[in-house]
Amino acid sequence: MTFSGLAKGAKSLKFTGGYRPLTVNNDDNQGNKMKKALTVLLLATLATGTASATTLHFGTTTANPPFETVSGKNQPTGFDIDLANALCKQMQVECKFTPQGFDTLIPALRFKKFDAVIAGIEVIPMREKQVAFSHPYRQELSGAIVTAKDAAHTFADLKDKKLGVVKGTIHQHYLRDKQKAVHVLPYDSDESALNALKEGVISGLMGDQETLTKWLEDNPEYAIMDERATDPSYYGKQYAIAVRKDDPELLNNINFSTLNYVNFPSKPAVSWCIRYHPLSSRPRAPN
Repeated sequence: MTFSGLAKGAKSLKFTGGYRPLTVNNDDNQGNKMKKALTVLLLATLATGTASATTLHFGTTTANPPFETVSGKNQPTGFDIDLANALCKQMQVECKFTPQGFDTLIPALRFKKFDAVIAGIEVIPMREKQVAFSHPYRQELSGAIVTAKDAAHTFADLKDKKLGVVKGTIHQHYLRDKQKAVHVLPYDSDESALNALKEGVISGLMGDQETLTKWLEDNPEYAIMDERATDPSYYGKQYAIAVRKDDPELLNNINFSTLNYVNFPSKPAVSWCIRYHPLSSRPRAPN
């Protein structure tokens, strides 16, 4: 079918469900023409479903600042939450968030507790077998370790020491496979592991640099260790939104909406990066 024929056919499509298709302005400038073309293609692929949804339900965490945390009003906040809310606005649906332990998010998604997961989830083969992923929106470049100041500078200094890590993260897999001289203690969240560090239960915590840097602002007696984990088998992975494999309609909607927010020089992406991200971890535009 030619594009003009596809466009003509799309006008008569009757949407009976799923997530409401996106709308674009009818301006004739080049950028809006491209959006219009993409929208028509998207409409043509979303002809099945059930009654129109008004809520997009995300599973997330609330103990991974600056990406996911809790505001003074006990509401989820952070970079990932801002991104999810922007996508919901673009898709003309309400956002709902359910926080829980990181290692339980993908199993809960597969059992349909929520529609999608946004929680700093790395795209790795093990997870790709279980769920589908959206276009990536940021990239983890390394794993950082926080310890008491001058307590350790390299992994060798941590031999036979207890190191905390959040369950199910790429950092846990790295330590298990590559740093066998370290005793790894898994925790449900960065917050609980950092509390264990302050209580002297563990000698350090491995996690995302942004999360640890944020924590150090209020805990100057600790520091990030000089050596980082940069093994390309584990790091350099991209972060994305997870959805069930049987929900391609939602995946298409999220992917289309994501283009507006993580494709530089998007104003929302730039403002969120200034607010939440150091330069080394800014979101990457999808290929």
